[in-house]
Amino acid sequence: MSTNLSKQKRESLVRQVQAIKKHIACAEQNEQTARMMSYIAEIEKSVVEEQYGLVFERHCEEIEVFLESHLPVLSENMELFINRGGQVNTLIEGENLAALQLLLETHQGKIDVIYIDPPYNTRNKGGSYDDAFVDKKDRFLHSKWLSFMEKRLEMAQKLLSNQGLMLISIDDNEYAHLKMLCDRLFSEENVETMIWQKVGDGDAGAGRMKATRRFRIEHEYILVCYQNKSRTAFKKVLEMPSFKNKYTNPDNDARGAYKAGNISKDEQKSNPNGKNYYAVTSPTGKVFKRQWHFDKDEFERLNQDGRIYWGKHQDAVPSLKIFIGEKRAVVPSSVLKQSGSATMGNKLMSELFGKPVFKNSKPVKLLTYLLDRIDDKDVTVLDFFAGSGTTGHAVLKLNAEDGGTRRFILCTSNENHICRDVAYERIRRVIDREGYTASLRYFRIDYRTSNADGVQK
Repeated sequence: MSTNLSKQKRESLVRQVQAIKKHIACAEQNEQTARMMSYIAEIEKSVVEEQYGLVFERHCEEIEVFLESHLPVLSENMELFINRGGQVNTLIEGENLAALQLLLETHQGKIDVIYIDPPYNTRNKGGSYDDAFVDKKDRFLHSKWLSFMEKRLEMAQKLLSNQGLMLISIDDNEYAHLKMLCDRLFSEENVETMIWQKVGDGDAGAGRMKATRRFRIEHEYILVCYQNKSRTAFKKVLEMPSFKNKYTNPDNDARGAYKAGNISKDEQKSNPNGKNYYAVTSPTGKVFKRQWHFDKDEFERLNQDGRIYWGKHQDAVPSLKIFIGEKRAVVPSSVLKQSGSATMGNKLMSELFGKPVFKNSKPVKLLTYLLDRIDDKDVTVLDFFAGSGTTGHAVLKLNAEDGGTRRFILCTSNENHICRDVAYERIRRVIDREGYTASLRYFRIDYRTSNADGVQK
């Protein structure tokens, strides 16, 4: 039997706090003692709180202090408006905390998908996007990063619709801490993890990554945070079957050879009161009662399409024809092995600009794969760590491929001119090069101050 030492310590501290309260209560009551009792009450509350979970020192950013006395407003740069018809998309230049504050006024509960690729807190300097977020010698290395993320994720969650979800790319530096933060914000049952294999087989030097005596790091993570997981369903993936055995075509189906796949539980194991329990009748009149892998309407649809195999004599337990030459819908895996590599993102940027302009740009293939899992082609996609604009590029590409009407909102600072010269210029070049039907509005965040009377100026 284990002993909860933390609980014992909290109880001891509570007794000490109560003794202090008793002493203050016996003293002359005035404004000072009332203030002391208020302070003690706050301390007592902190002491008795459960001490399991993510605990970190919260820090205040300069932008937070600035926003207390300055009101962010959007100013559109009409000279940068791209008008190619179709959906009108948005690019916002400015601090993303201010951008989220503005979006809460107009888009609360209206964003369907959020994808972000925030700083990984790797402490690496250089490039268009500086990831030396906190000095590596800072004793509050993780706390400052978590404070930075917590504020933004809390605001972003309010922007999500009831069926919305947030996808967050991260690596090992902060994955564990970010997972616990998301568990707290969205609740554990609404947070899942995907693993992205960021090194492709054809990548130059893929087998020589950073000499190590242990193992190469070839993956990153994508945290999937649902507003309500029960309301969100992913679209299946179409894949060619990869069966090792050879299959025939016993009934000469025009679609070719196939494997007969199981679609029901054994009769003895089926629950008459369970889901999808019903009877089906073979062409010869034989009845089968059991639980099936799909409802009766779907069974009848497949049977009408000749995809149900009843055996050589048309009286066997029905199975599903899985044609070896036809793609089939499968549940997507949590491990993304063929969704682009890190080098693909950098290579595309060099192709678009004729020179390297951005490091560590996510591949468009990864973003199109993720967005294509959403079973709705008319959604609003937000990226408030937009960087080089990959999310916007992916939305444009996916719409062109499947006729969707998705629209994006990108937010990024203009540090090293990344918003104007990289993100905006990338979207402009992609639209012109591919002939996409899409438009873009460019906004900059300005600020207004208030005087003592509350008048903005």
